[in-house]
Amino acid sequence: MAVLSFHSQVVRGHVGNSAAQFALQRLGHSVWGVPTVLYSNHPGHGSHKGAAQPVGTLIDMVDGLEENGWLPKVNAILTGYIGEDEQIDALVDAVDRVKAANPDALYICDPVIGDASGPYIDANIVEGIMDDLIPRADYVTPNRYELATMLDHDEAPATIGDGVAAARLLPNNPITIVTSMEDTARFPGQIQTLLVKPKEAYVIATQKIGAGTEGGGDFKGAGDLLTALLLSGLLKRRPLEQALAQASGSLFDILQATDRANADELLLIANQERLINPLTTVAIGKA
Repeated sequence: MAVLSFHSQVVRGHVGNSAAQFALQRLGHSVWGVPTVLYSNHPGHGSHKGAAQPVGTLIDMVDGLEENGWLPKVNAILTGYIGEDEQIDALVDAVDRVKAANPDALYICDPVIGDASGPYIDANIVEGIMDDLIPRADYVTPNRYELATMLDHDEAPATIGDGVAAARLLPNNPITIVTSMEDTARFPGQIQTLLVKPKEAYVIATQKIGAGTEGGGDFKGAGDLLTALLLSGLLKRRPLEQALAQASGSLFDILQATDRANADELLLIANQERLINPLTTVAIGKA
């Protein structure tokens, strides 16, 4: 299965395509990675070098694939971190061209906008994601802060019910996976992931980990990795709920190993076996 992935790339660490590409390849998929930015490391370390890639470069990459007749071979498109608002047009063009060449191709949009610490990108990029990418997506994977930002809500959803209701406000009713939920009344000491379909919703709750990690358990790249793992399950024709549960188990194992080692980046390579055979089995139930 071939995945065309537009995402950030870093020299050191595991965020963006530097997490998603390895995970997907380890799970048996061919990944055609197009970097939206090239950074020395993710900005959460305090400083970084590098820059967004010119929009013309992104267009050229898709042109090259099309000229060689390869777009019909794309089984899925993944979009993640966007470096500047001009790139939105290139991503829209890429999604439309792939869908025209292969109408069965999935499009999963990971709207990398920010987290509890604040935004990563400018407001005009958020507007482009909401107006142009979300309506085209089959699946959307925001964390709760990103969901609130896209909807221009003042606060992130605090309960499972709030998260489900917010997800159903996204245009074109994509299947939405909301991460980093913290319904403390219903799931004390746990963190939740929501799966929201148009007519039903499910929830996964796992132990909240990360107190010992540099950054206090702020695992940069966790959402990027979960999206990639979910996409792999979908491409392997697993039922959606099963695909998300297995992805969540693998992610939990890697976050737990990262926390125990007090590492400042996901220990993805050292724990790559967990991508295929997670030790943790998570339950998924009705929200």
